[in-house]
Amino acid sequence: GKAEDCAVLGSYHLLGFAGKADPVLAVKAFDRGCNGGQLAACTSLGQILVTGTGVEPDYERAYATLKVACEGGDVAGCTWLG
Repeated sequence: GKAEDCAVLGSYHLLGFAGKADPVLAVKAFDRGCNGGQLAACTSLGQILVTGTGVEPDYERAYATLKVACEGGDVAGCTWLG
């Protein structure tokens, strides 16, 4: 589905698939995936926002995103939320 595709695309952007990493595009893709119900995308988005990987940290948004992941049952999301 589209949400899963966004999660994969976010990973590609974060890792620099096809040349250059683009964390800003990764955030956008993970956000779309998370909004589509892809919990792993929520966790990935939260990680980027907590660590400030290529973007400004946004702890409030990270908390909200990781909370969605954790409450949905994503163990990694719960770990990062803790």
